[in-house]
Amino acid sequence: MKIRMLVISTIVVSLSASVFAHPMKSGDEHDGSWNWNQLDHAHEAAQPRAISKPITQNVIRGMKGLEGIVKVGECYVPAYVEATCKNETKKVLIKAAYNETEIVAAVTKKVDRKILVDSAKVIEEYVPALYENVSKKVLVEAAHTKWKRGNSTSVQKIVDGDTYCLVKVPARYENKVEKILRIPASTKTRTVAAVYKTYQETVIVTPEITKIVKTYPAVYKTVKKCVEKEAGRYEWRSILCAQNSTTSVLKSFEKALASKGHLITKEVDGVIDAKTTSAIKSYQRSKGLAVDGLVNMDTVKSLGVKY
Repeated sequence: MKIRMLVISTIVVSLSASVFAHPMKSGDEHDGSWNWNQLDHAHEAAQPRAISKPITQNVIRGMKGLEGIVKVGECYVPAYVEATCKNETKKVLIKAAYNETEIVAAVTKKVDRKILVDSAKVIEEYVPALYENVSKKVLVEAAHTKWKRGNSTSVQKIVDGDTYCLVKVPARYENKVEKILRIPASTKTRTVAAVYKTYQETVIVTPEITKIVKTYPAVYKTVKKCVEKEAGRYEWRSILCAQNSTTSVLKSFEKALASKGHLITKEVDGVIDAKTTSAIKSYQRSKGLAVDGLVNMDTVKSLGVKY
């Protein structure tokens, strides 16, 4: 049963010392100095703590305006509310598409080739004169007469004295070989054919190619990206007060979290520890509630816990 017996000033006194250890100013950021976990304030239900420090004027100023809406018996705590996010899905490339290939060797053949060793050319040659040996009868001594001395004639022999007869001496000839020019010296040209060398050369009939054996498509992964819509901030949160945070109520709260799959049943012990805080945040995110990890009234009502 909800007890409404405290005035608004009592609300302030009922908050734990950790709540007011740091003033709540406009523009304060969540830098770790605001340590609003469940162990700090522990919802005072199980182990109420004495206030070791006086309430600062900044905290009191921060609560101005609550008097008109807060009812007697309600408790508030300045809590850091995580930034609200909208998840956007995006496809991320994990592995690019690629092809499995194989090399098909080139097809070749041998062909005969000719290489020029010596070019064709025209040669001019000398042709010597042509002579012929001709035998020719040459007059050495012409026919003539001469006196021939003797001691007889054709008629008789002369005993005393010589006789002189006029005799005829025939012409005398000799054979001589004479060199006669038949063909005079000259020049002539002849063409010398080109000289080639034959060898074998390897030529490509079909070039080497890369053949696609199999194509593997790209692999993508769908990921969620949180897009911040509203920055994290501190807000005054309505929480269960000490008189309502009994061990039985807290166990009911933890059982409700466990039934929603955010807490293990064996961890239900009526103590708001780090595991319970994590489970609270998980549930708040799943329901679109402000994520502060507190046993706040919105979360209690959402779970249907009676107090």
